[in-house]
Amino acid sequence: MAITYADYLFWKELKKRGSLLPFNPRVLELGRANWYGDVDIEILAKNFPNTELAVELEAARDDKFAVARIFYKWILNYRSVTAIDLHAPPADDTISHNLNLPIPLEWGFHGRFDVVINNGTGEHVFDQRLFFHTAHLMTALDGIMVHSSPCWGWPDHGFVCHQPTLFLDLAAENKYELLAWWWADMSPGVARVVEIRNAEAFRQFAKKEGTGKDSMNFFALRKKYDAPFRVPVQGVYSDGATEELSKSWQERG
Repeated sequence: MAITYADYLFWKELKKRGSLLPFNPRVLELGRANWYGDVDIEILAKNFPNTELAVELEAARDDKFAVARIFYKWILNYRSVTAIDLHAPPADDTISHNLNLPIPLEWGFHGRFDVVINNGTGEHVFDQRLFFHTAHLMTALDGIMVHSSPCWGWPDHGFVCHQPTLFLDLAAENKYELLAWWWADMSPGVARVVEIRNAEAFRQFAKKEGTGKDSMNFFALRKKYDAPFRVPVQGVYSDGATEELSKSWQERG
């Protein structure tokens, strides 16, 4: 659940694009983020010089969880933040809960949050259906879900690596708006990110790039309809799949 250099670049781009991020949002982290450390504190501080955040950052520089909170405060200017994490250190804004279990209704979290963040947590949760259902339920109408997830590589890192088709088919089935999609090479010392426009562009990119390295996908999705969660059928098998997509899938068969 670490905020890496790639996360740093992705969130900065979302902030730069302005209207993509809700104003003064209520934020939910599915897994409490920590600052990974491949972006120096001094580099982060240069983004908000001579401000209260800079003072907070200097005081918190040795607390990787506090630094992550300051980063999100700068990016999102949130009104509140809550984390659900089974193993994070105790904190007033963090609830210990197993994400293999539903979020209790009495918490009042359903439809409450303007930004729901899965920052490399989902692959560690066995019940994948429930995890993405939870993200959907917790997100307010017109709120956004931000997912960062291993794509290729990462031997024995979690239960799964998520291919882009998961997020694209989740979006299609639940009518989410795809706001942004990036791929990142997470090899040590590489720090390379690529914006992906669509599924076909990714297939061509993967063919050229190869799939042997540790990499991640970053998705920002907007919840456009207040409707029950729908479990997707993989799009390539659905009646809506294009002839080109079906042929591409069969050739990889």
